[in-house]
Amino acid sequence: MSLLSNCVLINNQGVGGRCHGAPRQVACPANRVFERCSRQIERKTVLPYFFMYMIPAIAAVGGDNGGRKIKVGGDRSDALIRMFAIVLIIMAGFRFQVGGDWTNYINYFNKAAYIDIDEAIYFGMEPGYYLSNKLGAYLEIGVIAPNLIAAALFFGGLARFCSHMQRPWLAMAVSIPYLSVVVAMGYSRQAAALGLIMYGYQALSVGRLKLFVGLVFAAAAFHKTAVLVLPIAILASSRGRWWSALWLGVVVFVGYRVSLSSSIDSMVTSYVDGEMQSSGALIRLIMNAIPALIFVIFRKKFDLNTTEERLWFWIALISLAILAALLVRPSMSTALDRVALYFLPIQVLVFSKMPNVLDRAGRSSAQMVTASILIYYCAVLAVWLNYAANAYLWLPYQINFSAS
Repeated sequence: MSLLSNCVLINNQGVGGRCHGAPRQVACPANRVFERCSRQIERKTVLPYFFMYMIPAIAAVGGDNGGRKIKVGGDRSDALIRMFAIVLIIMAGFRFQVGGDWTNYINYFNKAAYIDIDEAIYFGMEPGYYLSNKLGAYLEIGVIAPNLIAAALFFGGLARFCSHMQRPWLAMAVSIPYLSVVVAMGYSRQAAALGLIMYGYQALSVGRLKLFVGLVFAAAAFHKTAVLVLPIAILASSRGRWWSALWLGVVVFVGYRVSLSSSIDSMVTSYVDGEMQSSGALIRLIMNAIPALIFVIFRKKFDLNTTEERLWFWIALISLAILAALLVRPSMSTALDRVALYFLPIQVLVFSKMPNVLDRAGRSSAQMVTASILIYYCAVLAVWLNYAANAYLWLPYQINFSAS
């Protein structure tokens, strides 16, 4: 008989019949045995998450191009990053009963499957995510379709973003504990939006302003709040700033009217007036504020072009401002936590470049810095899986390739 079967049998019947019929909250030997068995099961079911982390971590230790700049699309590590991204797409796209919003997405699918696009827009559904659910209904594969599409957009954007880093495997390892495990496997709509925005950040870093705006609007088709990153284009612009500010101001206004104006009242009611709070928000915002502060202080050592430096400088300032806002208004933790998701890539950028930054400064060897960063993020993953208030919603990790 399997360990799981034994645990269920013990929990139902008690140990030797002594605790039969006792409520779960009663401290009895059967319950203690069941809890001990459950912990053993959970230890086994977290292994897929550590697999996700250890692959890029080992690759980062094994060389990672020595921190040299690489040509995207022309390096073997770039091809391997893309292959690894496909593995992550499969893990996130075919996950089953995994993530904090799983039940909400099932309800969303059941609603979207029976209404047309006009009704969906009337009910405030984002068209991109609605259509991905409609595709799932048409193909009779259920939430697999929207999950796969969201995973492909997220990990495609992440792979592209990491491939532009000097140490792409270190960048990928940094992204796993929170960006990949928590966001991509928990919040499909915002994960899809974030993936497109990461494409957008890369476009903006080389001055492709219009492409960035287009990608942000595509992201808003999956999560309306994505339009909130549009003003970054004005701040990061280094040439023709007044003209850029003028036409982008019009774009931001149109984006607000199209995406947010119809639902802003409900968002304010839920997040602000209702004082919806998010457990662990302070820790997550501090995790973003640390690399943000490092970048603000040492940005000249990061070997970025003028546009990139301006882009990440403003993202760093916004990350610090979000933390300050939380300290002033803790009741807005959920709203601030969700907005901060769009600025999480600053962790990937800063920590993937830190070995080279400190090595050039002669303060530490690149290998030691890389090892320290990997140990830190491994600890982040372990602590979150074991102690986060809602981590149980990600456990056990399950995969299901059928629509049933």
